[in-house]
Amino acid sequence: MKLFISTDIEGICTVTNWEECDLEHPKFSAEQMSREVATACRAALDFGVEEVVVKDSHATGRNLIADMLPRGVKLIRGWSGGPPMMMEGLKEDFSATAYIGYHSSAGSNGNPLAHTISGAKVRALYLNDVLTSEFYLNHHFALHLGVPSIFLSGDKALCEEAQDQVPGLVTFAVKEGLGDATINLHPEDAIEGIYQGMKKALEDPAPLMKREEKIEARLDFIHHRTAYKASFFPGVRQVSPTEVRFEGNGYEIMRTLMFVL
Repeated sequence: MKLFISTDIEGICTVTNWEECDLEHPKFSAEQMSREVATACRAALDFGVEEVVVKDSHATGRNLIADMLPRGVKLIRGWSGGPPMMMEGLKEDFSATAYIGYHSSAGSNGNPLAHTISGAKVRALYLNDVLTSEFYLNHHFALHLGVPSIFLSGDKALCEEAQDQVPGLVTFAVKEGLGDATINLHPEDAIEGIYQGMKKALEDPAPLMKREEKIEARLDFIHHRTAYKASFFPGVRQVSPTEVRFEGNGYEIMRTLMFVL
């Protein structure tokens, strides 16, 4: 069995402010991010998963402290520049995907750090009229490859939303948004919850959902100039001063976003 884990930081326990997400800032939360990811890996290896591949998917892609991960885990750092983005390294031969440290979407209020891909550009992204988080976007990419999403950790609002979107998905919320603040579990409780949640997800994995060959994406930008520029990419049409629309499967949606953002 092969497991792919995509990681972010805005949904990590105690992370509340953008300073804590900045690789160059003294308050950067790399250690707690690494502990939560390491715990998910350890649960998978203890279960008997033969291969675990982790994609460091926040900002620089160079956030995780590699030697905090269990031996045998493969870590993808940095960005190739290809369409998979946060799912770089996922292939059809993987058995499942998991998501650690994920956060609520742009246009929602479940996390003071809520955004989708680019907080500086995107007001909201919708797939088939569903307000879309990075988790839901990446879930569709995994579906395109025939790989089910089985576990998610992050903020409470995202976890509740994701369970409605993906039947059978196991989630564990390490914190809850409260305006511009967060209510957090003790970091050790977050670690234990992720371990048990990952174990449960592997014991009774969510079924593979039906792949959608045609998804309509609505991308609402913060600035009209960004929408205007995006409208020149093939297949993208501008429908209002700040909104563009385009269609495609899980891979094609990601490819278009890679170029217009």
